[in-house]
Amino acid sequence: MAVTQPAQRQIPDADPADAFPLTTERLVLRPPVAADAASIHRLVNDWEVVRSLSSLPYPYPRTLADDWITSTEAQRLERTAYHLVITGVEDGQEMLIGCVGVRLDMTPRTGNLGYWVGRRFWGHGVATEAARRVASWALSHLPIDGLRAEVDAENPASAAVLRRIGFRETGTAMQESRAAGGQRPVTVFQASRDDIFGGVETVLPAGAAKPLLLVAACALIDSDTRVLLARRPEGKKMAGLWEFPGGKLHPGETPEAALIRELREELGIDVASNCLAPFAFASHAYDSFHLLMPLFLCRRWRGTPTPREAQTLAWVRPDKLATYPMPDADLPLIPLLRDFL
Repeated sequence: MAVTQPAQRQIPDADPADAFPLTTERLVLRPPVAADAASIHRLVNDWEVVRSLSSLPYPYPRTLADDWITSTEAQRLERTAYHLVITGVEDGQEMLIGCVGVRLDMTPRTGNLGYWVGRRFWGHGVATEAARRVASWALSHLPIDGLRAEVDAENPASAAVLRRIGFRETGTAMQESRAAGGQRPVTVFQASRDDIFGGVETVLPAGAAKPLLLVAACALIDSDTRVLLARRPEGKKMAGLWEFPGGKLHPGETPEAALIRELREELGIDVASNCLAPFAFASHAYDSFHLLMPLFLCRRWRGTPTPREAQTLAWVRPDKLATYPMPDADLPLIPLLRDFL
């Protein structure tokens, strides 16, 4: 089979907000619009709600709701914060329940999760459902490695929400409260990808050796010497991390045969075995298995790489590879590939 590499087009940087609206079993989480201002004001202009929200004043002016909605669009376009209203359905009509969002703090690469729910909806699991959905989306789509949240020390219900979705209490701090007019103590929570999605299973029989998992990966290199990375989609282990295309070997498969199959399934391209050049391998011990991953280089294929498994694709310059968060097993391969290219 004659395999040629077509001219490559730049795969655009996906907007994380393309995933909106987010849905759960009962809720729809969507960007706020001007028509939401009256409902937001009615729900949040309540001392029992505002007293635990450090950034909001009390009373909460009606005009502030309009200003906040306008600011959320600007922050989304700047990719500095993503705010959503929490909505449900009552008697066939959409009803606004509260708000949830993530603000990016890039030093370190952390998102700050915040939420509030109108008092009439307390006790129905709404905050847990909305916070869990947004935490999963954020770690899968935003350039962050973890999440942080601060909860008023006198708000045990909100702290319980964070614990239920996987956050860990990591300390305390003082925070300025506009509603209370001074400093108030808060409890600090943090969550990693493993906390939210669940880590690799760690239960092994006593004294048992770790099984060996063989995975083949491929660095596709285009005519501009860029490398194709794929971001694991929401719902998979290690969602949000970037990796080389590839996958597990089926019984009896060679690494080359596995890659030919995986590249066709994942990206819709055809590769000949003689176009796969062995380059390096990764050997990494996870808690419950040992990963061995040969990495192949490929410069010629037929077709245009297209995401077929909800993953995000990016063509990356060799000197930028280290800026993409990747699984631990992939990291030692980056300087080798960068120096070679």
